[in-house]
Amino acid sequence: MQRFNINWTAKALVNQMEKGKVNYDNAVQRSLVWDVEKKSLLIHSMIYGYAIPAMYFTRDENGVYDSLDGKQRSNTISEFLHDEFALSADTPAVVDENGSMEDISGMYFSQLPEWAQDKIKDYNLTIYYYEGMTEAEVREFFSRLNNGKPLSAIELTRANVPSLTIFQQLAKHKAIQFVVSEAGRKRFTDEMIAMQLYQLITEKSPDFSTKPFREWASKVEVDSEVLDTINAGLDAYSVFARSLIDVNNKVLRTVKGRTHFISCAYYCCLAVQYDVNQDEINRTLTEFFSGHPSISPEYNHTVSAGSAKPTSVQTRRDVMRSLLPVIDEVEEPDQGEADPDNVVDSEQFEEEDHES
Repeated sequence: MQRFNINWTAKALVNQMEKGKVNYDNAVQRSLVWDVEKKSLLIHSMIYGYAIPAMYFTRDENGVYDSLDGKQRSNTISEFLHDEFALSADTPAVVDENGSMEDISGMYFSQLPEWAQDKIKDYNLTIYYYEGMTEAEVREFFSRLNNGKPLSAIELTRANVPSLTIFQQLAKHKAIQFVVSEAGRKRFTDEMIAMQLYQLITEKSPDFSTKPFREWASKVEVDSEVLDTINAGLDAYSVFARSLIDVNNKVLRTVKGRTHFISCAYYCCLAVQYDVNQDEINRTLTEFFSGHPSISPEYNHTVSAGSAKPTSVQTRRDVMRSLLPVIDEVEEPDQGEADPDNVVDSEQFEEEDHES
């Protein structure tokens, strides 16, 4: 591993981003979470001449830079130069060329005086990049950069998923976004739901516990036909959920919970495969979740005690399969052996009645 430095102005960085020479999809990078106040302070610092923290990248053999740290700052600079947000009302004044204080609050980039625009575009960024970094070194670097705080269980899983971008796209489906809050998205809950659903559909013995799931995610090869089925199933779930709004809010609250959402989505995927009409899907799921939380004692037991155990996951899957009459004509998957004590890491897969 070797470290180098590069001197780019803010404008040069944005140019490289537009050319696709800088990638911000590294799994260890966290979601975009800055609000307009934080963005405004960064822009103010650049105009005022304050130092801003260095950015860190790796560089591959094709000369493409992969961000390790600096995603928030880079995107803030790019967004502001493209007039995508205005400075907050609380942005402090700056000293102009004549030494006078000038109010820049509420302004877009294009509204700033020319000297202030030049200050931003010509701001010299401190950027370091590494060549020859292993995945383990990337994780260790990220931990040290964050004051020794290790990556969370979800972040460690994401760091080793070759098909992560595919699952990220699946996670953007309106059905998943409907049940995951903004806070949940920042914790990558939507991506984990997408991966869990894919495993539930494709594996004979799905296991959401941390280590087995992480190993599976690091090796899974995504099948486009399965993705089509999942997307169709999620479409069916969306129609089902809409049918409950202002009609049956109790059931709606239940099926928006992470555990029950995955169960519903799994059933919907099977239903669309076997041409079950939407009215039947709506009726079946509404009736099933009219209990506490369902009318199935077997299903309810898996939720009340150890909901993330492999045996619980597989039992819920089997119960949902049984709701589809035609499923009896289909060969049942081999359940395999499951360790009832192999409990999911609570930080990664803790089930919630309502995802927050």
